[in-house]
Amino acid sequence: MRNFIFTIIFFFHLPSFAQTITDIDGNHYTPIQIGNETWMSQNLNVAHFRNGDTIPEVTNSIEWIDAWRNHTPAWCYPQNLKNLGPSYGKLYNWYAIIDPRGLAPFNYRIA
Repeated sequence: MRNFIFTIIFFFHLPSFAQTITDIDGNHYTPIQIGNETWMSQNLNVAHFRNGDTIPEVTNSIEWIDAWRNHTPAWCYPQNLKNLGPSYGKLYNWYAIIDPRGLAPFNYRIA
């Protein structure tokens, strides 16, 4: 059985350097400048797409695999432990990443 998990998501933005980056859920991220690009220094921690639609949470490996098989966007906490969320953010499956409703904060994209 294969488990597909994307553990780290980086974002970058080509325009000007911002003081903070805010996502749809109101979480704030510290930007860092690397060359001509602005990157988020923390992992994403949103439960909604940029348009406000909810991204379904999965809480076990069976739900994660079902979401993958059904091509359904989903997220989970690392090791399905909510207390790891503040430190590590959320993990998103491929379908959440490519969803046209947008996962990254406005004017940002997933690298």
